[in-house]
Amino acid sequence: MVILGGDKWPENLLSLHKEKIFQATLFNEYGLTETGIWNTAAAIYSPITKNIADINIGKPVSGAEIWLLDRFNQPVSPGSIGEIYIGGYL
Repeated sequence: MVILGGDKWPENLLSLHKEKIFQATLFNEYGLTETGIWNTAAAIYSPITKNIADINIGKPVSGAEIWLLDRFNQPVSPGSIGEIYIGGYL
């Protein structure tokens, strides 16, 4: 298992490391830098299915809640620009 964390990574990162991770499941995880806790996770590559998913920050992990809000703290529609708000119990 290989876990990478952070914002969206360059599209060529997966191709650069494809041979090295061929036998490992690759996850992208995202969370607050200040806490060192992952709040979202996405499986990007699985050696079992050989499927490569879009690189994204994934879905909330158990106990986390994620909102994407505009400057007025209102939810934005899919594809819109906003800020990530993280809550819940972790």
